[in-house]
Amino acid sequence: MMERKIIKVLEHLETEELLQFRTFIYSPYFNVNQEIINLFDIIYITLTQEKKQMEMGDEYVWQLLFPGLPFDAKKFNRLFYITGSLFDRFISQQEYEKIPLYQHKIKGDVIQKVPNKSLQKKVHNETSAYIQKNDTYSVEDMVHTYFNTNIFRNLKGNKDAVRHLNTYYVLEKLNSYISILSLKKMYKTDVHLHFMDYIFEMLLDRKYMNHPSINIFMNITNTLLDENEDIHYYTLRKLMIEHVDKFKIEVQKEIYSTAISYCINKVNQTIVEFYDETFDLFKESVEKNVLLENNEISVPVFRNIIIAALRVKQYAWVENFIENYKIYVHPKYRDNAVYFSLARLEINRENYDKVLEYLQLINYEDVWYQLGAKTMQITAYYELKEFDALESLLNAYKMFITREKSLSKERKKAYFNLIKYTKKLLYILPDEKAKIAKMRKEIEENNTVVTKTWLLEKVDELKTRR
Repeated sequence: MMERKIIKVLEHLETEELLQFRTFIYSPYFNVNQEIINLFDIIYITLTQEKKQMEMGDEYVWQLLFPGLPFDAKKFNRLFYITGSLFDRFISQQEYEKIPLYQHKIKGDVIQKVPNKSLQKKVHNETSAYIQKNDTYSVEDMVHTYFNTNIFRNLKGNKDAVRHLNTYYVLEKLNSYISILSLKKMYKTDVHLHFMDYIFEMLLDRKYMNHPSINIFMNITNTLLDENEDIHYYTLRKLMIEHVDKFKIEVQKEIYSTAISYCINKVNQTIVEFYDETFDLFKESVEKNVLLENNEISVPVFRNIIIAALRVKQYAWVENFIENYKIYVHPKYRDNAVYFSLARLEINRENYDKVLEYLQLINYEDVWYQLGAKTMQITAYYELKEFDALESLLNAYKMFITREKSLSKERKKAYFNLIKYTKKLLYILPDEKAKIAKMRKEIEENNTVVTKTWLLEKVDELKTRR
């Protein structure tokens, strides 16, 4: 990625200039393509790291942009082409903004075509004010070249316009800051945005914090800055309930995405009260249709919704969701996503025969599905007491994990531990209390184990078995 022409150009920009270009890209007036925004966020983080030559191959970046989708060189190249075109427009816009008189000229040309005398007069008054402030021959000469009138009169300042402009400015900066904080967390980088000191100073004025949009974005910022203080999340949640429907759908997506990410982080820390929070957010976002992109739902999002719902035992809801939302999964990935999700639902319902039936319908070209399916097979065979089939599966699974190059050492270790402890379950006897206690303690203290909760449940069952 680093060898592309637009990257070489951006490398020579100062951080402040990169931020200006980023604001330009985020502006819906200049760009409505979310994929370009996502790409530039990756570029920005890469260029502002201390080690600027960090290796990021095309396919790696593609997976960051489109998780789970096969690499499409044509589309990937086009994203960089569009980014380059936007940079050309950005440079032109920067130059345009350096010449206020030219802005007056353009505005005057346009306004002459509008049959509205008061509006024409307003534009001419603005031009007059500029001339008086920049009272030089060259300016006045140029103005008379551009405009065919000498009608000038001062207008009172529009306080409402200024207030709305300030609000928009603060929102844009907060939005940029949120994106940078999210990427900072993702890539473990340290980026200090000096302009935010000024923004936070502005926010000391309560008139800004009384604005629902600013209040919501400020609390999103606080959840990212201080993840240990849940009060920011709960304040955000209250504001969402009261105001989220007032936002455009694109903004609602951002708000829900941030809130869900916060909750998932808490769930990963096994903070139980966030189990219901995560499900409630997903449920609301489904009801509001904010999770669809181009009328499709991505496989990871589809999968995460189901995981969150199963965690709080919302089995009927999951079944209904799969049935009603499977049509929004891309046809290429739909069958696997649906059958795997149904298998996951049935394993929670303890319908192990159905689990095995659904797993047989999956196409196992994807490593992720192979890993997940074999893990569910282990559970199903054990619960059905199909111990011969289970032992064969464990041996084959171990060989598969050993050979799979895409898995990290840590991930392999987690699956190897599942295999090891499941084998111990097969051979340990109920009256071997000391061995059972030792194994339970070992599993409990081991943080690198797949299906740890299930293994602990099976060990506890051994204690009570006669």
